[in-house]
Amino acid sequence: MRAIIMGRLSLLRVESFNRTPSATEYHMAAYYYMDNDLDLEQAKEWMTTAISLRTKPDYRDHLHLSTILDKLGDRKGAIKSAQRCLEVAKASETKYGVKESMDILKAWGAME
Repeated sequence: MRAIIMGRLSLLRVESFNRTPSATEYHMAAYYYMDNDLDLEQAKEWMTTAISLRTKPDYRDHLHLSTILDKLGDRKGAIKSAQRCLEVAKASETKYGVKESMDILKAWGAME
């Protein structure tokens, strides 16, 4: 029960202020659920919301969405999200993001 409370903490906190949670808050809640193997469908929904709220793409959103999708058994969707992660990381010149996405794509057999 503590994990569920902690996972929703950022969203519940901002809802008490009568405002929409930020992309970062959705991302944090989704990451917590992903990292603790909680409700992965909920994590997917929150991460997708985080992506839609951003005005500037963040490679980490796509990286973590790819992990969530893979955990849900959607390897095809996971690869697509990891490829988007690579595009965003390259566009923002984030070397670490490029390496992370390439490593995942190689591990999943989607890149040589």
